[in-house]
Amino acid sequence: MWYSLFFFLFLCIPYFVNAFCPVCVVGAVAGVGLGRWIGVDDVITGIWVGALLYAVSMLTAQWIARWRWVPTPEFISAAVWYVITLWPLYGLGMAGAHTLLLWGLDRLLVGVFLGTAITWIALLLHGYILHIRGTHLFPYQRVTLTLVFLFVFSVVWYVAFN
Repeated sequence: MWYSLFFFLFLCIPYFVNAFCPVCVVGAVAGVGLGRWIGVDDVITGIWVGALLYAVSMLTAQWIARWRWVPTPEFISAAVWYVITLWPLYGLGMAGAHTLLLWGLDRLLVGVFLGTAITWIALLLHGYILHIRGTHLFPYQRVTLTLVFLFVFSVVWYVAFN
């Protein structure tokens, strides 16, 4: 009972800074819950959560980089975003269960790692195309490449492992 009172007070009392976007954390938790409810594999859900975390952490790193005194904004931003998103999933029991293992690791964590790697590879390809051609192949190339890579890998994973 006191948890709900604390949550209500937390929402009603103004505070000076919120170091992370609670909407993203709630979105990730809701996405994992919805994915489980409709029967989507945790690895596939994790792929999309990992891509979201990578994108948000790099956007935050660009914002942090404006402060000259921060030595590694990419590392700091990624560490914060991954911890504040994955920690509630473990706390709520949506990740870390011993029955949800793949290769000895949590399925959701494997998906987050794969989603981060896929997004990174898609952005490397985008950078390579820009370097070779000097311009984009088509409008919204960065977003399109990333979404296509994520979708194709999700479908391949679903077909291969289900």
